[in-house]
Amino acid sequence: MPLFTKHRSIFLTLGILCVILGLILLYSNRGFLHLKRLDQERNYLEAVNKDLEAQNRQLMMKIDRIKHDLRYIEDVARKKLGLIRPDEQIFRLKDDPGPDPDEKRSSNP
Repeated sequence: MPLFTKHRSIFLTLGILCVILGLILLYSNRGFLHLKRLDQERNYLEAVNKDLEAQNRQLMMKIDRIKHDLRYIEDVARKKLGLIRPDEQIFRLKDDPGPDPDEKRSSNP
């Protein structure tokens, strides 16, 4: 008699146990799929962390410039507050002047 038919119940039980263990390994709280999701989340968080570190470096450089660079402070004050030196004049120009009324008359016959 073949071995499988002699110990059929043992092989069947072992097969069922293997299937159950495989399902547990895939879908449990610490299974393979959960680990895959955690790995993706870690990669995303690392990328976000790199972006935040770059922003932090830029802000630290800006703070340093504000503390030590008088030209930078002057430039920021001029742009944000509209400050000028006593000997300067500011000319403001319109961005998009309207059509010239003389052009309309000359273009119409």
